[in-house]
Amino acid sequence: MKKFRKLFILGTLMSISAPFALSACSLDQTIENDTYVQFRSHSKTELNIPDHVTKIIPSALFLKHKLQKISAKNIFEIPAELFNYATKGATSGLKSVNFPSVQKVEKETFKGLLNLEEVIMPNVVEVEQGAFENTPKLKNLQLGTLTKIADNAFRKTKSLIDTPKFASSITQLPKGIFSESAIKSFKNENITTIGESAFKKSEIEEINLPNVVKVDKGAFAALKLKKINISSNAKIHSEAFGSKSSQAPKELFNNEGLLVFQDTLFLIDLDKAKNLITSKDKIVTLTLPENIKSINTFAFKQHKGKINKIIAPGVKSIDDEDFEQFKKLGISEIVLFKKS
Repeated sequence: MKKFRKLFILGTLMSISAPFALSACSLDQTIENDTYVQFRSHSKTELNIPDHVTKIIPSALFLKHKLQKISAKNIFEIPAELFNYATKGATSGLKSVNFPSVQKVEKETFKGLLNLEEVIMPNVVEVEQGAFENTPKLKNLQLGTLTKIADNAFRKTKSLIDTPKFASSITQLPKGIFSESAIKSFKNENITTIGESAFKKSEIEEINLPNVVKVDKGAFAALKLKKINISSNAKIHSEAFGSKSSQAPKELFNNEGLLVFQDTLFLIDLDKAKNLITSKDKIVTLTLPENIKSINTFAFKQHKGKINKIIAPGVKSIDDEDFEQFKKLGISEIVLFKKS
């Protein structure tokens, strides 16, 4: 019997000394080893994750609408679904995020967090598609020098005035990156391409990108835009300023109601262009100033059927394809530059 007891005690000691998973559970949270598993409080507004934690699972903050502030010193990766797990706005009350060790913001990580005001992640160098999209109260955004940015990354950041720093390796502004944002100016000597709708409906007033050689559709369709500095050889999309004069920068129209950029006519405000228009025998003629060297057919798209003839003394030629487009818009005659 004594021998049996000794064996039993020894077996018990061995089982106690065997490896086991460390788990820290409380009424408010569950942590397993270095992984944050669940925040359970529905009333607390602030969460400070312990320093030994380096991971967090996507569902850890599920439906924690009261949570306003979260910080985690040593978590290196934020799951894309963390703040919108299973449903958009899963952490709708969130105002402040501080993750100093994170280096990449995944696709749509913060998208739709309508109350978010502050994001402090000074080591982030990569921002994926729509990462901060539709965060209208975001004012304080602290990121590292970005080496990668994607479409719509900062779209609808309607309170964000200061833009992140870009590494010299970034030469293209992706589609919609600052669309509907609050930025006032943007300067960069490395950018060569401005993507579609990059500044559309934003508060931008000045764009200084001297080495840009390509501008895509809707990139400059911003009402408050006053000054643009790009390469004189840049290829500019016919709808770079928008498809309607109501969408285009107001201060870029001259006194005659014409939006002319780099000697090309892009848009016409007919209400202001009345002095350039004559009508005779039911033929409405628009006479353009000599400083216009080329005509964009899309300038007349919104005025289809309202103009029948164009006199353009500064334009030397129009190719057959463009002339066919003019005819579809009701313009049957174009009088061009004539050598004396």
